[in-house]
Amino acid sequence: MARTLALALLLACHRDGRDPTDDPTTTVLPPDPTLCADHPGEQLCDGLNAMTCSDEGVIASVEVCDPKATVCLAGACESCAPEVTIPGGASELIVEVDAAGPSIDRPWRLRPVVLPQPAIVEVTGPVVLLGEGGAPIADGATVDPGTLYVGAAAPGEGTVRFGPAEGACEASPRELPVTAIAPPPLAVRSLDGFPWVEAYDVFTSRDTVSVDLTAFVDRTDPQAVAYVVPHRDDWAAGDALDDAVAGPVPVSLGEVTDVWDDVPADVPPLQPYDLVVDFGDDGTLDAGDLLDGAEGPALYVGGDLTAPGPYPVTQDELSSGYWTTMVVYWPDPPTVVSGAMPLVVISHGNGHDYTWYDYLGRHFASYGFVVISHRNDTQPGPITASATTRQNTDAFLAALPQAFGGILDGHVDPHRIAWIGHSRGGEGVVIAYNDVVTGAERPANFTADDIVLVSSIAPTVFEDPMTRVSPHEVPYHLIAGSRDGDVTGGVDLDLVQYFRILQTATGPTAVTYVEGADHNDFNCCGVNDANFTSGPGPIIGRERAQQAAKSYFLALLEATFHGQAPMWEYFERAPERFRPEGVDLVLATQLERADGGADKIVIDDFQSNPDAAVSSSGGAVTSTLPGLAEGVMDDRNTQLTHDPSDPFNGMSQAHNDGAGAARGLVVQWGEGDDGLVEFEVPPAGRDVRGLEALSLRAAQSTRHPNTVALDGMLSFGIALVDGAGHVTEVDHRVYGGIPKPYARTGLGSGTGWVNEFQTIRVPIAAFTADPALDPSDVVAVRLLFGSAHGSPLGQVGLDDLELVAPGEMCC
Repeated sequence: MARTLALALLLACHRDGRDPTDDPTTTVLPPDPTLCADHPGEQLCDGLNAMTCSDEGVIASVEVCDPKATVCLAGACESCAPEVTIPGGASELIVEVDAAGPSIDRPWRLRPVVLPQPAIVEVTGPVVLLGEGGAPIADGATVDPGTLYVGAAAPGEGTVRFGPAEGACEASPRELPVTAIAPPPLAVRSLDGFPWVEAYDVFTSRDTVSVDLTAFVDRTDPQAVAYVVPHRDDWAAGDALDDAVAGPVPVSLGEVTDVWDDVPADVPPLQPYDLVVDFGDDGTLDAGDLLDGAEGPALYVGGDLTAPGPYPVTQDELSSGYWTTMVVYWPDPPTVVSGAMPLVVISHGNGHDYTWYDYLGRHFASYGFVVISHRNDTQPGPITASATTRQNTDAFLAALPQAFGGILDGHVDPHRIAWIGHSRGGEGVVIAYNDVVTGAERPANFTADDIVLVSSIAPTVFEDPMTRVSPHEVPYHLIAGSRDGDVTGGVDLDLVQYFRILQTATGPTAVTYVEGADHNDFNCCGVNDANFTSGPGPIIGRERAQQAAKSYFLALLEATFHGQAPMWEYFERAPERFRPEGVDLVLATQLERADGGADKIVIDDFQSNPDAAVSSSGGAVTSTLPGLAEGVMDDRNTQLTHDPSDPFNGMSQAHNDGAGAARGLVVQWGEGDDGLVEFEVPPAGRDVRGLEALSLRAAQSTRHPNTVALDGMLSFGIALVDGAGHVTEVDHRVYGGIPKPYARTGLGSGTGWVNEFQTIRVPIAAFTADPALDPSDVVAVRLLFGSAHGSPLGQVGLDDLELVAPGEMCC
């Protein structure tokens, strides 16, 4: 049939009825001069002649068509090769890779092309061609006129060739270039500088959702519009977009366009949405449209984490002895929650009471947790506090069949437990975990594997963090306030330097450091201890401190126990640019993957190779700045007064902690002192394709003259250097800066408290947005300082420079 149709096209041009392809030497007959008399001003075919008639009805011109390459159509010699058209008029295609295999059931991964005549088809590279029914078309097959679909199963360059149907002619095939790309995120947030957009998962009401179509420069459809719609797990061809929360918004192809600028705040903690670009503006998802959301939500809206959860809460007291007395909080009835619920244990501090944590107990229970807050034996110290934490956890699990008439029996998961402690209780929960994991203590109803998370609120450090107060590999979280008048975090007393606990952890760690919160802001009723100490500083008050605590604790628990991995963004992204709804204060946050895992490549953690010219991974470290110092992150005296001889002034990450003490690097620069520090990348990290981010921790040096003069957020340039010497730089301030130390006096002259480390994480996509960078051969990370790259002056401490691979944080 295909051959018959193709020949018919040729025969229509030959009035003598002969097929010129049968005889390449066919002599063309002279055109009939009388034809033009009946068709003045027209173009005609006469044999192999393409003839133009004048307005006077005489032959104006004649062109003889090559019978092996062309055919006379509509009065012109046209190629015999099949024509192919792309809806929208593009001349080449960009298609998204479908790892599941190109399928007509997933039309957003396909581009339609229209074939008006039969053709023999062939594909090269990773390209796949499908028929109208969705079946793959084999190379060399002859296809009938109609719509075909182009897809790909791997990234790369390829073509689709459409050759003349067999026997029609010998013209060269039509060739359609195809580029197959990994599906880029469409939902983005615009930035103030290069790389101009970021593609994290969570948006809040402070953000505008934009659509990034810069990768789709082949699109020419002027009717393209974008929609944000509630997430669906079962997208299919023809789905209507009538439930949109934003759109249709006309989008600019090849550009970034704002789509949703009124993102709501009154939504659940993580509300999922998808983003669709509808080409043709027909209000449905069709082949050639773009969908961000097929493999999971395109974006989440982060709601108010301080608002109560969906479950009503009951609380009651349970006791089997003086030191095994607790308040229990649970969703009422427990059957409203599907499956057994995680258990959260709260251990108060010295001088506190187990009834002072309703704001946490009720909040967590409203989101599907069972919570106990128990009486804690803190007066002798954190070791006895650790014992009561273990004993109350054990006693509660043992009592479940009888407690409160057995209402919770079968509804508590004994293998998913979180311990949260405050002050001496905060040190106690770490000691308790250490004692169980080392086998020093063997509880009857749980093991170390059942403790999935340990968190400390302003913990003391009476015991040795290198041996006894160690979280080991369990995920560990630290929250503290800079205006604490009890466990101050200052450099004058080792037992209040809680960052030392963090440094001993080998598992994932997170930090929430709240400027202006005092020790008892994290419970309901303790005395405002900030009044006990000298050194004024802005105090945020209990209500604001607890808003932060509820938000970050809920994010931590949801990410750890309920699989809400996007919640980790509240710890990994700089609070200057991103924080939970309802939290309006200065914070420093940190997030660190577990040591020794396959999900990160350490460039320099400064724990080995004490020579500043050699990184811990064995690579070269070079600098053009004076005053570079590597060493133990321990303030040399008990004062925060600036001391030019002590580059680690204000550091409280170590104190007489021996060979394993936390180490870091200090860099300073003045106005006009632009310079750099460059770290050689180990061979394992030189191909950054597939990696997620470049990460490091940084803190401004308290009371240093440069810090005082800057008096604000600090930033510097972060660059990747490839083997050809190309440098791609990002000013991390577009993601958020490094806060200045809290304005507190005391411990010497000047204003400023301990150095507040902040995680800086720059997505690899930010660097690869520069097409000149070779991401397969990154040989160095360069940190650039000075007014040309960020802050004009400053002094910073640096730690944990690493490349992070995709992967779950924990649990």
